[in-house]
Order: sequence, then structure tokens, then C-alpha cells
Amino acid sequence: MKAKITEPQFRLGFILVTTLFFMWGLSYGLVDVLNKHFQEALHITKAQSGLIQAAYFGAYFVIALPAGLFINKMGYKAGIILGLSLYAVGALLFVPAAMQLTFGFFLFALFVLALGLGCLETAANPYARHWVIRQPQNSV
Repeated sequence: MKAKITEPQFRLGFILVTTLFFMWGLSYGLVDVLNKHFQEALHITKAQSGLIQAAYFGAYFVIALPAGLFINKMGYKAGIILGLSLYAVGALLFVPAAMQLTFGFFLFALFVLALGLGCLETAANPYARHWVIRQPQNSV
């Protein structure tokens, strides 16, 4: 029998996992903001700034299948931890990228950050679904 969200021992875990949805929503919202600032600070063209979206959404494309395979083998918790780790590494890479002010380094940092988000989404979406939708044991 699956646990219910209303049971106190499961509430905290569900709340923590659902906050992950806020994290990648915030990150997605910042992509366009970063785009304009990169154009000004790094003196790049609008065509070059299109690489920001390519790096961000390309990471989702690259990580989706490997993350799914990893989660099938290691579990949701390991997938969430891997995603958070990649997300943190990507965010921390923005510090040296800001010191060097090179567009390629910023793109790499954004790519690593988005790899983490893609892994998080691959793990957290079905994990949250597990808590919200309780199906009978004999259903597929």
C-alpha cells in the first residue's frame, strides 16, 4: 500500500521534493534575463546570445536518457541528489566565469546547471506523482 501525503512522516519529504519544482521554474525564468545581461556585459550579438537557449535546452536533451537509466538503476533519491549536485556545481561555476568574463565559460556553467535541472526533473516528476496519485495495487 502506498503512503498518503497526509501521513506526518511523509509530509516533509513531499514538501522538499515539490520545492524542486520552484527551483527549476526560477532557473528557467532567469534564462531570458541572463540573455540580455550577457549581450551587454560580454558584447555579444543577438545571434550569439541564442547559444544561451541552446546550451540550456540542449542540456535537457543530453541528460534525459542517461538520467532515466541512472534513476532506474539507483533510485529516485540518488537521481535527485545527482541533479542537485550538478545544479550546485553549475551555479558555482558562474563565479570563475564572472572573473574571466568569457562567454564560453558562462555557457559551460549554464549547461552544467541545466544538466542538473534535467536530472532533477527526470527524478522528481515521477517521484512526486508517486505521492499524489495513489493507484490501486492491481492497476498498471
